[in-house]
Amino acid sequence: MLPNFLHVGVAKGASTWLYLACIEHPDVWVPPANDNVNFLLIHNHYGLQWYQQQYFSDYKHEKAVGEFSNSYMISEIALERIARDLPGVRLSMLLRNPVERAYLHRAHDHYKIVSRKPVDSPPESGDSVDDWNGFIIEKFVKVPLEVAMHPNGWGWCRQYLEPGLYAACLRRIQDRFPAGQVKSCCTRTFAPTRKGLSGNTSTGWL
Repeated sequence: MLPNFLHVGVAKGASTWLYLACIEHPDVWVPPANDNVNFLLIHNHYGLQWYQQQYFSDYKHEKAVGEFSNSYMISEIALERIARDLPGVRLSMLLRNPVERAYLHRAHDHYKIVSRKPVDSPPESGDSVDDWNGFIIEKFVKVPLEVAMHPNGWGWCRQYLEPGLYAACLRRIQDRFPAGQVKSCCTRTFAPTRKGLSGNTSTGWL
């Protein structure tokens, strides 16, 4: 079974909250061990059969089957692959005030640094890549503001600012998918709890 919905963003828009709600819902299947799959951007070369076996092999005929990947919304490559390989899939998005979103992204990275264990301690996930990511983030947040604002420093702040450029992101999506396949909600107006998720803004649409 391939997904019939993809949650494509935005990072720090409460996607983990929605992911946990989907896990609890009896009519929704999402990979239980991964809330940021990013297959169509990173592992697409493995093919759709690998994708299906890796993430959806335990599907039990739920009405909605999908995955969460915050990278898809800002990636031209991922969107092209979705349109080509999963043309009928539905796309959902939770959007947060872009200034708040950028602040939370930066604050989360700071938290990763201050909560890091000593170098000789394995990361909580058991994946050594997570420890390497923490090292990169630590170097990143120590970059002075004047360096990040320099014309040649665009790469330092791209991950914080670009996801909040919603007009550009939504335009790319609208160019590739009909309006009936796309659902976006503002985090502030979304239900404050996961109770009643089967209502009209989430799995009811899926």
